[in-house]
Amino acid sequence: MILKYNTLDQLDLRNNNLQRLPAPLDLPNLVQLYLGGNPALHQDETWALLGQLPILRILGLHAMNLGQIPEPILNYGQLMALDLSDNPLPSLPVGLYQLTNLEVLNIAQTQLVTLPAVVNQLPQLKVLYVDACPGLSLSQTLERVAELPLEVLSARQLPLDKLPEALPTIRARELWVGDAETDLEVLDDLEGQLPYTQVSTNPTHQYGD
Repeated sequence: MILKYNTLDQLDLRNNNLQRLPAPLDLPNLVQLYLGGNPALHQDETWALLGQLPILRILGLHAMNLGQIPEPILNYGQLMALDLSDNPLPSLPVGLYQLTNLEVLNIAQTQLVTLPAVVNQLPQLKVLYVDACPGLSLSQTLERVAELPLEVLSARQLPLDKLPEALPTIRARELWVGDAETDLEVLDDLEGQLPYTQVSTNPTHQYGD
């Protein structure tokens, strides 16, 4: 089967129990591709086929049972948004710095135990999701991203009850933390330590709305 739609710019194949993508992918104008929720997808074939998408900008790989970021993805320097959430990723590769146009990175619900320094080498990064990563702490995450001029750092469901006395002043415009039941005293303390950042436990919008 050949998937051929010369004018198609968005393709959503999420949660379809796919094992293979149709080959070849004759989609020269595809900008957004969402493959999440297909953990049985034959990965080597998939990454090879993605190389046939010359202007791909947004790639969704949510819940794909990825234990590591496939090396071919690191060659997609044109990517602007990458969703790797809900995958058992223990780390991020050093080669991530090659995604020099990446503006949105979603690594929420992964198995990261530390936020790698390579995140600081993404010069265009504006939005970072690290929600519900059981191995991450809020203070360590803030220290790691302190110099990044983020628009949004989403760190919901990271522990807030053991904040250090002093936190680094971060450059992020918005910080999303906790949940609707977060202790307001803790939130007030956090806001007091981050005077240049809007802190919210329940943002009324998602980035891009």
